[in-house]
Amino acid sequence: MKKRLKTRKKWLKIIVTILVVWLLGNAAINNDFPFSSLPFNFETVGDSHIIPASEEWNLIVVNRWNKMPEDYSVTLTESSNGEKVDSRIYPYLQEMFDAIRNEGIYPIVREGYRTEEYQ
Repeated sequence: MKKRLKTRKKWLKIIVTILVVWLLGNAAINNDFPFSSLPFNFETVGDSHIIPASEEWNLIVVNRWNKMPEDYSVTLTESSNGEKVDSRIYPYLQEMFDAIRNEGIYPIVREGYRTEEYQ
């Protein structure tokens, strides 16, 4: 009985593995990965660390390979504890904090916006 159960489990693992490989292979052939809807194209990234700039203001990758855009500017709003955040997120941040406070949790903005010099 135990041997039969082990055999069934073994075959089930094999079938599931084959199914997963088939699904991933099919997705690769049709270029139908779940990540294909991201705002940048992985094919253009290649071996480089440079990521194409997004059209969205909230999706900017900044690191040693991807410098801050020259024309970037931000309007800041000061939170109750003195930390500054992007004014575009402030209403959503307050809405989220209000919902959390209603649950008895009192969040703070630990780190706000950092200038390029401070970063």
